[in-house]
Amino acid sequence: MAVPRTLGRGLKLLGITVLLGCAAVSPQRAEPPQPVSDARLPTPVALPVPADGPELPRFSEPTFGPDILVIGDSQVSFGAGAEYLAVLGNLAQSCNANASQRDYLDNLSATSVAAIGVRSSSLEHWTAHEGTKKGVVCDKDQRFGVNAGAYGVKSSSRSFVQIGEERDYEFCRSGQTPLEAMFRQGYYRPKLAVLAFLGNSVDRWEDPAAARTDVENAVAALPPDTACVIMTTAPAFDAEVNAKRLKAQQNLAQAVAATGGRCSFARGLTERAVASATGNPDFFRTNDAGEVLDRFHPNAKGFAEFFEHVTPALCQAVFQQIGPR
Repeated sequence: MAVPRTLGRGLKLLGITVLLGCAAVSPQRAEPPQPVSDARLPTPVALPVPADGPELPRFSEPTFGPDILVIGDSQVSFGAGAEYLAVLGNLAQSCNANASQRDYLDNLSATSVAAIGVRSSSLEHWTAHEGTKKGVVCDKDQRFGVNAGAYGVKSSSRSFVQIGEERDYEFCRSGQTPLEAMFRQGYYRPKLAVLAFLGNSVDRWEDPAAARTDVENAVAALPPDTACVIMTTAPAFDAEVNAKRLKAQQNLAQAVAATGGRCSFARGLTERAVASATGNPDFFRTNDAGEVLDRFHPNAKGFAEFFEHVTPALCQAVFQQIGPR
């Protein structure tokens, strides 16, 4: 069961050593790509307020799992999970909520937050019924014996787990996608779900139709009274990688807009986030010579910086979902 927890920014992450098999690169600073203009992103539609006051959504109390659940990829395992718990575990403070927004949070009444991230996964894998795509989420990691990192499921600290092997991670049922298995009757039913992906979907989401398919399949698996935020994850070290991610992010934003408000979008690759991470070895794991060893997963400092940039968009998306309908 999820454990209620409010975490501060001072949390010190435990170090792990993971051999990624990628060559070290020079710490020389690269020029960041030009991000997509805000004007090209979908504008949220204002929701009407009834004359007798706003009507707030009704949320079911979960019988299993947390009130707020983040589902993502390996960035959760590499440290983003702690930041998700810190931000979402105290939305009033994180979002500098006004009086109306505090009313929305009181109505949400969320007391527990968890984050689960499966390595190399994307929405395509979480919505696959069978085969190698579903196997990304469900197959046992032959090297490490675990394929996911979790925060807040059994404790507030990070746990490394194998999806499908414990009661808290029974997402691999025959005939169901991992998301369908997660959200089956009597199991996980969060009041708010945050789906955080990007890096493993870059090539696929170059096609806007593929982005729409993945979003539609994810939305179809959600419980009807679960609020939904879809967001993109932290930038990489290399400028060319971030340029591709920006294009994929734009297509994902349009796909979320097409849900008609069923989900709200939070843009992770903001102009400032991309500029601060691109070519900056301070935000990535390095060797003693200062060479970057992992170009795709920020270190603790990089994740803290990323969440400084993404939190306003995440807060806006959350309040769109839990505010008046």
